[in-house]
Amino acid sequence: MPPLPFRGEAGGGEVGGCPHGPTPGPRFARLSPLPWRGGEVITDPADLQARMLAAAPDIELSFRKMFGGIMGYAAEVPFASLSDVGLALKFFGAEHSRALALPGAKALQYEPGAPVSKSYVVLPAEVVEDANLLHEWIVTSANNLQGKSK
Repeated sequence: MPPLPFRGEAGGGEVGGCPHGPTPGPRFARLSPLPWRGGEVITDPADLQARMLAAAPDIELSFRKMFGGIMGYAAEVPFASLSDVGLALKFFGAEHSRALALPGAKALQYEPGAPVSKSYVVLPAEVVEDANLLHEWIVTSANNLQGKSK
């Protein structure tokens, strides 16, 4: 698979895969914090999508609604799950271990008793709320897909 196109390079398309354009504001502005309840992050898939687009306008991202949440794609390969569980990115190998080692990170599990994902990691609130950190993890996940099949 060829490297992911960045904004301004050949292969770029509409901003963030969204026909409405980018989220306004400076690229690396601190995004408003997610609300908390009982120590767990409450998430809204549309808010998570806006955060991803704001944090990574240089990456070709697209999104599709799926099962009450949103699936994020980089170069047409699924790599992000946006749901009421949180923002989970797909990782393999050493990057998967590194993502799971983040304080507050956990393997994606949509509900108790459901299977635990072997590749998706739910990012902690500190990463989701910080555009710089979120950009770093989006790029890491998207680049980690290189050489993997759909």
